[in-house]
Amino acid sequence: MKPSLRPPKTPATLSDSLNRQLNLYALAAGAAGIGMLALTQVAQAKIVYTPTHKVLPPGGTVIDFNHDGINDLTLLRYVRGYGFSGTDLWAYGNFVSHSLHGVDDLKAGFRVGKNDRFGSIDGIMASVSRHSNHRTSFRGNWANDGKGVKNRYVGVRFEISGEVHYGWARLNVTFPKQRLRAVLTGYAYETIPSKAIITGKIMGAGDSGVTPATLGRLALGRK
Repeated sequence: MKPSLRPPKTPATLSDSLNRQLNLYALAAGAAGIGMLALTQVAQAKIVYTPTHKVLPPGGTVIDFNHDGINDLTLLRYVRGYGFSGTDLWAYGNFVSHSLHGVDDLKAGFRVGKNDRFGSIDGIMASVSRHSNHRTSFRGNWANDGKGVKNRYVGVRFEISGEVHYGWARLNVTFPKQRLRAVLTGYAYETIPSKAIITGKIMGAGDSGVTPATLGRLALGRK
């Protein structure tokens, strides 16, 4: 009988370092599969932003966030009296309102979502009144005691096909010559139902903030 040329069937012993790296690589491969699934879900999240620069006329304007022909938010600029006795700015819709002073003037970076308190139907944003004694008074969060506001946001909740979506509208409010001037400078909404949106965020995959790790970095024990 000829002697066998096959090497003996003895298992090779890997160094602890190599064995650890291989195990980490296997874990990394599995994590990458989960990460790709998460990335697919995140990629579906999309903020639709509409830039504009619209000075609100008497009567105001309406906002259709997803351009489906349904008015989701109305901004009403109403001039009182035959002459100039005052001007009001109101919002009609479902807006963020955490106080008793009408519509909140949110700053950039505010998270609009299910945990917020929403007002319904109508709410005062800003108002200026000129009285018979020539005294001028202001009210509303957006009036800011006559100083006005710049780049503030109305947080909005509305429905698309019966599902809740969140959005924001950005405005500047000023009082030149004691008259109220409001400019709509843009608006946006999150396409994923019930997903929160960050005021001022105009692009990217919502507010998820997912950053995948590479296989190489995971294999080296890094994140």
